[in-house]
Amino acid sequence: MARKRRYELSVEDGSPMDTQVLSVFPELDTRTKKHLKEVAFSLVYALAVMLVAYLQRDWLSFYQREAVEQLVVRRRSLAVKPFSYIKTSSSFWTWTETHLMDALYDDGNENPLQSHSFYQVQWSKLRQERVSKDVPFTIPNDVLSSTFGHCKEPFSSYNKDWRDYGVGWTPRNDTGQNVTDPALLAWTHRTAEELREASFHGIHGVYHGGGYQVELSRNRTKTVAILRDLRSNDWIDEKTRAVFVQLTLYNPNSNLLTTVLLSVEFSVIGAAFPTHEVLVFPPYFGIVDLPVSFLASEIFLLLLSGYFVYVEGWRMYKMSFQYFKDFWHILDSVIIAEAFGTFGVFFYTQYVADVIYHQMDAVDEEGAWGSFVNYRKVAIWSQTYTYMLGILISLITVKLLHVLGSIVNGVTFLSATMCEAAASLSGFSVIFLICVAAFAQMVYLVVGNHLFTYSTFVGTLQEMLNWMLGDFDYDLVTDVSPHLGPAMVFLFNISFQLFLMMVFATILCEALALIRVQTEEEPRRDDLPPTLQTIVMEGTKSLRMRYQQAKAARKYRDVVVYEFETTDATGIELLCFEQSFEDRNGADVTGLWLTGGAGKM
Repeated sequence: MARKRRYELSVEDGSPMDTQVLSVFPELDTRTKKHLKEVAFSLVYALAVMLVAYLQRDWLSFYQREAVEQLVVRRRSLAVKPFSYIKTSSSFWTWTETHLMDALYDDGNENPLQSHSFYQVQWSKLRQERVSKDVPFTIPNDVLSSTFGHCKEPFSSYNKDWRDYGVGWTPRNDTGQNVTDPALLAWTHRTAEELREASFHGIHGVYHGGGYQVELSRNRTKTVAILRDLRSNDWIDEKTRAVFVQLTLYNPNSNLLTTVLLSVEFSVIGAAFPTHEVLVFPPYFGIVDLPVSFLASEIFLLLLSGYFVYVEGWRMYKMSFQYFKDFWHILDSVIIAEAFGTFGVFFYTQYVADVIYHQMDAVDEEGAWGSFVNYRKVAIWSQTYTYMLGILISLITVKLLHVLGSIVNGVTFLSATMCEAAASLSGFSVIFLICVAAFAQMVYLVVGNHLFTYSTFVGTLQEMLNWMLGDFDYDLVTDVSPHLGPAMVFLFNISFQLFLMMVFATILCEALALIRVQTEEEPRRDDLPPTLQTIVMEGTKSLRMRYQQAKAARKYRDVVVYEFETTDATGIELLCFEQSFEDRNGADVTGLWLTGGAGKM
């Protein structure tokens, strides 16, 4: 009985064909494949965070902010200067009765901002914070105290006034006065929780919200009457430390909200210091009302963060406390915490916005006095969400550079160079900081009393960084001190540009040269994955081999040879082969031939 054995032969050389499909990367082990997956995940995660950040910030935000500042803050005329020129309480009242009224109203009692597609959400308000009259503050100098009776006390949370007053800051008799009277609400203290107000960091203090609030009318004539009544009753007096003008604008063309806060701080020296804050943010009308692209990117990033938690949690479980001994594992934990902190801020912003929108609906239904709805808290949380996205992008970029460093030579040189130069750079940083502090102290003492940007030591340190970049006003410094000014600038440029920066570059060049020598002399460690160049070359080679194999298989896909034994009529045992294949014309051809035999004795 014939016993057949099946073979697939190569037509070219007659050797058996390998029917196993070649892997694209046959030389990569499990550890290397895991590393490549980590590189791919880090890259996708970084792109997802960048996409969310890009969709969160509208490109029209900058132009809307500039337009609002031009219409409200920088508005000026020949008779009255703009907001930034307010120096006294009298100039503040003049500005509110002229420029502010022109920005909010026109002669027809319509909002001129509507010509630029800006519509007020509710209406604007005034608010002030003041110090208490009961806090004593005497002159520390005994000689001068006999000449001057008292001095003004600075603002702080300890001497903030919390009491209610009558008109003109007179003591209030609660039993005889109606606290719901609109004219009396300007003299009634309200907490930050009642006003839903956020803190404001000014030049001369931190104001935690609350205070005495006045809401303006929808009619220009009534608003001017309210302002003149406040001015005649000394609503701003020597106890006032800050006055705020707040309004909220909406542009339907860009679908962006803008909160405007104009603050005038009255310091203890008697002068007024105006500052302003303009925040542009997208309207948060609810999760379902968000753009589909932004919502999809948020969900995708949330899913990636969940997978990241799973991977790092499993790694932490296997490594136990050894997990926290590696810096890069700690960085992964920080990235996870930052990511979910960012999601927490996003959902809390949605919650705050939902509360404010419900408040606005309630005000519209009741139509009561006190209808100003404060959106500034939503704007601040939206800005915080943007900042946290920026921090998350920075952290994930550091992780991406780390995982790329083991397979990309250029990134490897970067990280290795910084590690090699770490000791030298730490010593150089100490010298650098000492030099910066010394020059900052000298500049602060020379021009600090004359220029606002150098009025504080911290501000002077920031300006020193601008000096290193060449971004400073040389004429202002030399006008204040014609002799020391040029000398300070010259010495600073010689010390930093020609000396310290050259030392810094020398340290890095020396470390890079050492790394290059070590790379050429020492072979690559076995515990490191192959470089990206090796992976690409080997992968290309494997793909080429796979293509050739597939090409041969398509050409001779039905070549089959059977080996079997049989006997002829004389009883001699023969070894026969039977070949079956499909020729180029598609016809089946079968051949049988005798290759050898052996007689049986």
